[in-house]
Amino acid sequence: MIMTNIIKKTYGNFLLFLRYLISIRFIRKTHNIGYKIMTIADTIDFISVPGNSMIRFGDGEIDLINGVGIANYQNANEELAEKLEKAAFFNDKKMLICFPDSLVTLNDKKNKTKRHWAYSFRIHFNTYQRLFRPNYIYGNSFVSRPYIVYKDATNVDKYFFSLINIFSGRDVAIIEGEYSRSGVGNDLFSGAKSIKRILCPSKNAFDKYYKILDAALTLSKDTLILLALGPTAKPLGVELFNNGYWVLDIGHIDSEYEWFLRKTSHKISIRTKHTAECSDDKIPECKDPGYLRSIFKIIT
Repeated sequence: MIMTNIIKKTYGNFLLFLRYLISIRFIRKTHNIGYKIMTIADTIDFISVPGNSMIRFGDGEIDLINGVGIANYQNANEELAEKLEKAAFFNDKKMLICFPDSLVTLNDKKNKTKRHWAYSFRIHFNTYQRLFRPNYIYGNSFVSRPYIVYKDATNVDKYFFSLINIFSGRDVAIIEGEYSRSGVGNDLFSGAKSIKRILCPSKNAFDKYYKILDAALTLSKDTLILLALGPTAKPLGVELFNNGYWVLDIGHIDSEYEWFLRKTSHKISIRTKHTAECSDDKIPECKDPGYLRSIFKIIT
């Protein structure tokens, strides 16, 4: 069994390397498009101002815009694709559209991350080019994922401290997948004045988009809404922002924070909850009293 896993891992790494070699020229082409992307620190500074909202795009959203689903997470959906592309062009000075700084440089990324993005650039170069706004300064999508993909983790503790400070002293609503359990077992939201959760399907959440939106619209306008709902968070974030809410698309921040606390150099599964890019199989029932009290609504 151990030998089989080693062979599989070696073969997988070899395929990634081949993809990288084939895609090198697309790295250069993509970086020459001209995206202007904030640093993580500047992105945090922006969203620290009450009312300043953000939604974040990654390679998964680009796949969906091109009609390609995310395996075991979100099926391709024409309406979602249209809403994602429209959200990418949303324009309001208090809503920051974020793209990964991989579109600007890969020099600061780990090798596996470089290969991953090189492949995305190759198969979706035309889409990255089409979504580009020449005079727009984008936020950094990695604001909520500042740890695992970077070679240098020097400032990560400061980033997390600043993010935790945004949540502190506020009434927070987390709209998340049913197994996400953001902040359970760590102190991400320990300083929040109150927490409400709207739990959504862990797969194909967009199928329940309008039910999720209706539930969110019952929240007080004084609530800071945090979205951890994958691609569905992008159009949902725009809709809630247009309805007067302060909305932050925090995505997989919980997984990043757990990895940071554990000082792991690679993605590992957190057994008690959903973990970014890891299987959700056999996640046990959560009996944490604070978590159970925080559940405001369950969307099925």
